[in-house]
Amino acid sequence: MDHLVPLSVFEHQIVGVLAVGAHGQVRFCNQAAARLLCCDPASAPAATCWRLARLRTPGGEPFCGADCPIQREARGGLPVQCHRVRRVSRSGSAVDLDLVTFLIPSSRAGRIPLLHFLRPVAATAQAVPDPAATGANRPASDPTGRQPLCTISIDGLSPREREVLRLLADGLNDRAIADRLFISPVTVRNHLERILHKLGVHRRIEAALAFLRQPH
Repeated sequence: MDHLVPLSVFEHQIVGVLAVGAHGQVRFCNQAAARLLCCDPASAPAATCWRLARLRTPGGEPFCGADCPIQREARGGLPVQCHRVRRVSRSGSAVDLDLVTFLIPSSRAGRIPLLHFLRPVAATAQAVPDPAATGANRPASDPTGRQPLCTISIDGLSPREREVLRLLADGLNDRAIADRLFISPVTVRNHLERILHKLGVHRRIEAALAFLRQPH
């Protein structure tokens, strides 16, 4: 992954980021992911992802395991995957998450490194409800009014806006984007403000994810 975008750029993102190797070993866990998964980011790379995350479906069934459904989908060639999952703490509180996963190209045959992005659906944790009583098996809506990451489209962006967004997704900052496109950093910021507005998101990382999940 580091040969494409340095993992260090994700360290202080508000969105949780978890990089996982071909056999489920955690390679990187930023502070936001550590808070969501209730773990120590320094010790996370010693764990396997399913033991660290212990995610469930919105209906309460186990989602994570040694036979990882995301790894299966990746082996089937699906480059971007979106799931609604639930993280249940040891105290019994729960938070629903949007889990967006990208397959990272690898030069080694059989290797399937993954990059997971985790965003809370609800701003606050809540007690785990009885799925049968609440109908939790139905697709959950986002009470914050934000569009699910899986459904954001870049079709409405101009060619220049797409170019700016592509460079942002490559990990470039405003100055580097300006130098690459021979424009001023102020113009870059103006483009990014319009991009966020058109995509209906509030953070640059969400816009970059929207670009990365598009077929190119």
